[in-house]
Amino acid sequence: MCYTFDSQRYVTRGVNNELNPELQLLLWALLDEQIQSNVQMDYLQVFDLTTENEGSHMVQKIIHSQEQPKRIKSISYSGVNTPLHGITVWIIDSDEYVTMLLPHQNIERVGQRNPRVINLIIVALQITIEIIKSSRNH
Repeated sequence: MCYTFDSQRYVTRGVNNELNPELQLLLWALLDEQIQSNVQMDYLQVFDLTTENEGSHMVQKIIHSQEQPKRIKSISYSGVNTPLHGITVWIIDSDEYVTMLLPHQNIERVGQRNPRVINLIIVALQITIEIIKSSRNH
């Protein structure tokens, strides 16, 4: 399926609380840049925000990725006033609307409809943590 991200756009309260408008606009612009390049878009666009030192100041590093087709693009911006580190933002195209949200907000929304889903996610995360711990010990 081809996703165009051309429906009405929304930003969740969590994104408004965590990201300043400057970063929100930057993420929308990065998404629009991909759309205008006519690349095949997955319904889920992932933006990992980190920081890196560049001389005497911190710059915002954004890793923009998707699963199908697999694509990863890394961008650094020195013009961001308050760079953020360790935040992941999703932009999802549901065909009816496009939403910018934080991953945990999607889990909360699904969990409100089906609490068993939250329990399954917790178990999966616990197993993943144990695998990571055991691989570090070897």
